[in-house]
Formats: sequence, structure tokens, C-alpha cells
Amino acid sequence: MLFTAKLVDCKPFTHQWPNGTTERYDTSLVYEVVFRNRVYNIRIAFTKERYPEGYHIIVFVNNTPKIEFAPTKDYNTTGLVMTLISKNGRLVDINEIPPEIKSKYPVGIHRELLQSLHGFNKAVILVKSSDIDKIIELTLMRIEGLL
Repeated sequence: MLFTAKLVDCKPFTHQWPNGTTERYDTSLVYEVVFRNRVYNIRIAFTKERYPEGYHIIVFVNNTPKIEFAPTKDYNTTGLVMTLISKNGRLVDINEIPPEIKSKYPVGIHRELLQSLHGFNKAVILVKSSDIDKIIELTLMRIEGLL
């Protein structure tokens, strides 16, 4: 997946969710991303409000939240975050992961990797929280309906 990304801003950010809660992101990286002749404003926002033991990442595309990454239970040693895989609006089981995703990304099961006892018995993709290119790539895949 070919795209170009240019960092255009880097500062704290707040977002008000539809339920009225406001979430503060300590760091937010804003990129101008060109993909398939379209320009996207992609903000990768990091917070520890939900998970104090590791960064929770929300990616906003043109100011709309598109994909989230939760820290894994071993985040402090690995830096790994995970995002659920959905297809046609439903979460995917581990045995339903498309081969093109399974061959390119590490995958796992949400419930087994989550820091709490809650979670879904559904498939996730794993990525390092510092791997901005992969986070942008997965966001573009979500936009394209491939995730």
C-alpha cells in the first residue's frame, strides 16, 4: 500500500465523544496523507486516560475517529497495541482473518491480549505503538473497508 505522509502538527489534543465525555490526548501527530490521489488529514492521538499502563491510540481521519488501538497486557515490555478486525460491520474470528492480512501482520485474540478480564474472543492485528507508518497503513485499510 503506497502513500505519502507529511507531519504537519504535533501537540496535545482533546476530543468530545457523542456521550459528552471529553478525552485528552497527551500527544497527537497530524499528518497530511496522500493515498490514491486523495488527501486525508490523519491525527494519531495518544492517551493513558483509559489504560494507565500503556498508550491507547485513536486515529482520526478528517476529524472523525476511524480506528483505535488498545495496549496489550505486555505493552510495557513490547510496546504492542492491538486493533480489532471487522468485516462488513462485524468483528472477525481468528479463523476468518483474510490471508493477505494474516501473512502481513501479527495477529492474536483480543481477550488473550487485553490487560483486563473483559474482552472479545475476536481477532486483532498487533502493531508497535511507535510504528506510525503501520498505524497509518491500517487506518487507510479501515477507510478502504479492508479491516
